[in-house]
Amino acid sequence: MKKHKKSQPLQKVERIYAPVNCVPQPPKTEEITFNPEVLPLTGKSRWSQIKKFSPVCRETFRRLSKEGRAPQPERLGVRCTFYDNRELHRWLADPINYRIDQ
Repeated sequence: MKKHKKSQPLQKVERIYAPVNCVPQPPKTEEITFNPEVLPLTGKSRWSQIKKFSPVCRETFRRLSKEGRAPQPERLGVRCTFYDNRELHRWLADPINYRIDQ
């Protein structure tokens, strides 16, 4: 049988690292995202853009649209629904008396 030598404790080696960012970096700016505080007067909007201005929840708005008491949705495929901003502004101005122009 071989006898094992006792292992020696490891010596501590101090390492000096150079700073990674030697060149000063410009301050980071926030990303610019399109998040208007007002509903545009023209164009089309999705529910996610309308909900902060709507006095009713999504399901109530859908029901009102079905009854003709809110702007009608415009479908662009199965999962993409838009609403006309001009009609939305008419509805937001007077939601109780709104009726679709035919």
